[in-house]
Amino acid sequence: MTRPVGRLRRAAVYAGGFMGPFAGGMAAAILTELGGSFGISAAAAAACIPAYLVPFASIMLVSGSIAESVGRARVLRIAYASYVAAALMCALAPTWGVFIAGCVLAGSSNAFTTPILLATLGRSAAKARLGRALGLYSAAQSLGQLSAPGFGGLVAVLDWRFAYGAVALVALVLFIIGVPADAGSGRLRLRSLVDGITLPVLRIGGAQFAIGFGALGMAFLIALQAGTEFGSGPAERGLIVMCGGLAAFVTSPLAGRAVDRWGTKRVMLAGLAMTAAAIALPPLTHAPWAIALVWSLAFASAQLVTVSSNGAVLALPNGGAGVSVTQAFRFFGSAVAPAVVLPIYIAQPGWGFWVPAIALIAAMSLLAISSGRRPRQG
Repeated sequence: MTRPVGRLRRAAVYAGGFMGPFAGGMAAAILTELGGSFGISAAAAAACIPAYLVPFASIMLVSGSIAESVGRARVLRIAYASYVAAALMCALAPTWGVFIAGCVLAGSSNAFTTPILLATLGRSAAKARLGRALGLYSAAQSLGQLSAPGFGGLVAVLDWRFAYGAVALVALVLFIIGVPADAGSGRLRLRSLVDGITLPVLRIGGAQFAIGFGALGMAFLIALQAGTEFGSGPAERGLIVMCGGLAAFVTSPLAGRAVDRWGTKRVMLAGLAMTAAAIALPPLTHAPWAIALVWSLAFASAQLVTVSSNGAVLALPNGGAGVSVTQAFRFFGSAVAPAVVLPIYIAQPGWGFWVPAIALIAAMSLLAISSGRRPRQG
């Protein structure tokens, strides 16, 4: 049964979707400044990125189940309060160790906010318009990912600590607004931690992992290809990668409309096929504008999979718990992509793109032949 959500709280849901990737992406633009503040190299400062992402992806395997058991509204407020503390730790950190601890706490906190906000949309949006709501949420996430490096770099001209102070303030506002109360039991059962791990969820999680591995985690390789093949400098490489985020922002609402019209499984299969085709093309391009174009197509197509996957899992029994599992799969895919793909690219550049394309086709094939006896989704 869906519940209406006031305009302010609905806006807060999308703002929360924006804040997660925004807060996680700021550090990438200020590694030099972080290193200067703590007396370490920029390369060493890059450790703050996995310090955020690893607990973020790992805890999401169970965070949705915890929220469904204890109560989404209660857990979300705790997560936002924790996020405020984490951002302030980073902003005021006197040592590198304290800053890293803040990053770990921020990633752990966001592991709860993302699936709870998605579950809130799933419960509050009308079934016929769920795809549109999820598309707007994905657009908010894309905007956060797109704008984070620019905001971080701009604020770092004054002091990078101000950026984390701003995140703490936004998290405090979202803590005050919260989400509508729900009927959680108020107590956590250990058995409930695996409520979201079911075979249908794992099937959808496979598609999310493939998108993380074959598209979302490939930005570094797109930049490397542009620099190696076309001699693109840092500014041009940054613009090329940014084209993907811009395409995702524009496409996400359209992906939501496609889900409402054609259903989750059809859109997911089409998105996987289109992403595979686009990610296979960079080795065949002959100009920076061409690699920017195919990267934009890949990222835009990936949004079809992201939005439809979220819609599909939210339509399952206990989908609020399952959505955190599939989100974790997506971020795990993004995390392992550099380690797997880079050695292949060094040995044979073309296959650095074709192996992820094959992984996407494999995920599409497995999804296509999976049991058709599940309840119709979308």
